[in-house]
Amino acid sequence: MDKVDIKKQTGRGELAKDVLMIRDAVFIAEQGVPEQREHDGEDQNRIHYVGYLDDKPVTTARVQVQGDNWHIERVATLSHARGRGLAQQLMQQIMTDARLQLARSMDLNAQVTAKPFYDKLGFTQRGDVFLDAGMNHVNMQREL
Repeated sequence: MDKVDIKKQTGRGELAKDVLMIRDAVFIAEQGVPEQREHDGEDQNRIHYVGYLDDKPVTTARVQVQGDNWHIERVATLSHARGRGLAQQLMQQIMTDARLQLARSMDLNAQVTAKPFYDKLGFTQRGDVFLDAGMNHVNMQREL
């Protein structure tokens, strides 16, 4: 398995262009999410993670810390880099960081098509399927 080099930052900083490049390619170009919805103005209030393969950004996620819960958002991997365990490594790093910050749980709203990925990471579905940005999603949670 390829090893991804993971960097993180709080707010908008040096990783911002890499974060947006990945999210724009996946959510806007591939999935048709409206740009104004994807660029929601919340990046400055989040922790950003970017995974690099051969010094190129390939996977990203952002985190909103809500007390002792970490809410994971905008998990995305460029199409050519999928299926190589890169997002899994990114999520494992986020879980490690959450534990180090004494978080007790994590949650996220997963696209239904990504549910098996999160199942393997120990997340469980809470509630019914709902529509977000025109796609079916489920809320998933994990205790740490």
